Amino acid sequence: MGSVHIAGAQDTRPAEYERVDGIPNVVYQRVLNDLPEPEQRKLKSAQRAWVAFRDLDCRWAFPADPVDCMIDRTANRVRELEATLFFDKRGRYRLGDGR
Repeated sequence: MGSVHIAGAQDTRPAEYERVDGIPNVVYQRVLNDLPEPEQRKLKSAQRAWVAFRDLDCRWAFPADPVDCMIDRTANRVRELEATLFFDKRGRYRLGDGR
């Protein structure tokens, strides 16, 4: 028996990663815009560190094909940002999901 080839089948994970990778940016910007300036600097620093960690960790754990790891870690980051409780510019508690 030979290998089975499905005509037209292609890896859609890179496109899925591109879609998922944009979501944290939307949530991140929403949270960032609600924060006082000193807290914005902290979040910017934390987000840069998280991106660097995600990229390096996925390349270490899955050197041949880190895409699935990057999709999973990015989706988790969205949930983390949405679940973040913080004080907004007016001193009110807010969630990263906009509530």
